[in-house]
Amino acid sequence: MPGPNSPQFLRNKMLGVILKDAREASHQTVREAAESIGMTSSMLSAFETGRRSITLPELEALAYTYDVPIRHFLYNAQFLSQDTREKIDLSRLVFIRQKMIATKLRQLRSEKNLRLGELSKKSGITVRRIKAYENSDRPITLTDLESLSQALGVEVGSFLEFHGPVGEWELNRESDDQFQKLPSDIRRFAGKPTHEPYLRLAMKMSELPVGRLREIAEALLDITL
Repeated sequence: MPGPNSPQFLRNKMLGVILKDAREASHQTVREAAESIGMTSSMLSAFETGRRSITLPELEALAYTYDVPIRHFLYNAQFLSQDTREKIDLSRLVFIRQKMIATKLRQLRSEKNLRLGELSKKSGITVRRIKAYENSDRPITLTDLESLSQALGVEVGSFLEFHGPVGEWELNRESDDQFQKLPSDIRRFAGKPTHEPYLRLAMKMSELPVGRLREIAEALLDITL
């Protein structure tokens, strides 16, 4: 557990408040939420009070259980409306995701040509602990993952998985969030089924190189003049 004056300690405290708020907003008790992802009540309570560091897979599972976007916890995004989600084995998902994140951490360090000692110096995490993380010998706490991400020059969000039920759910929630931020006239236009051909045309045009778009624009001018 990080010292009381460390950034990791403060981060755990802040994250605990957000976790508790999300659980209460979902009208679940500590026991109900913990059991839904195969976790003990005491462990979840420790996360909510900041006495224990949570891992990203555990956070993903709780986000799914609370029906709150994962990025709400990482970047303090806004809550979105509820949707219908399938029942999945979240405890099994946590186990698999721990393995995936360990593999990606090892790959990123290799791509950056960083030795364990160099990454340790940059992140402030011991070589022994990083090695255990990369070998999946111990779960990577979120605070350590954030420190390692910064040391590797990537966002912690790059460790999120957008395949599978939770990944697709998170992607849909993020898309909904971005859609709600659009001006109301654009949302009304996009919401009409008859306007789908125009939206698909805009998607295709967005993929064209600038030179080709200029040619199309010039051709349209020739027609109208």
